Amino acid sequence: MLHIDNHGSEKVAIANGMTLEKTFTDFGDNRFHVYSQSRKEWLKTK
Repeated sequence: MLHIDNHGSEKVAIANGMTLEKTFTDFGDNRFHVYSQSRKEWLKTK
């Protein structure tokens, strides 16, 4: 889970093979991106 303005970490997540799953807003109106990677995809990088 990354704050929407955290572009550096977003680039790292993408470089590590993660994909954007969803974007949501918390109760304080902060927006976040959720990145994930399946175990199958993770094993391909090993």
